[in-house]
Amino acid sequence: MKSFYDTNVIVYAHNSLDPVKKAKARKLLAQAIESGDGIISTQVVAEFTNVALKKFKKPQPVVELDDAYDSIFEPLLTQLADTLSDFKNAAYISQRYQLSYYDARIVQSAIKNGCERLYSEDLQHNQTIEGVNIINPFWED
Repeated sequence: MKSFYDTNVIVYAHNSLDPVKKAKARKLLAQAIESGDGIISTQVVAEFTNVALKKFKKPQPVVELDDAYDSIFEPLLTQLADTLSDFKNAAYISQRYQLSYYDARIVQSAIKNGCERLYSEDLQHNQTIEGVNIINPFWED
């Protein structure tokens, strides 16, 4: 069962003031890499890099990002290349589900890559969009 991972999961795994979220994110990513069923997009890599360089409480030097690039991004960045149709479909998803365009791009990438789950803190927990179930891994019942 393929799963897509949003940027926030990776951010929590690398720089979180919340040790519970950090542990959950690290465990989730380790399972994704071990199973070979985890996917991220180039958008996730770009967003994480921007956050790490500018928004972490202690911004990361580029050399310290090598760990994320090698241990997480390398095994998970297996997405199919984007087409103009993907951008168009993301616009429709954005409008239909009242999502930001960039969140809709994440959903579109999950759909295109045949993912059944999308792990994200930014979207509605347990919502299903075009066959992809949104799971907030930090959701507390």
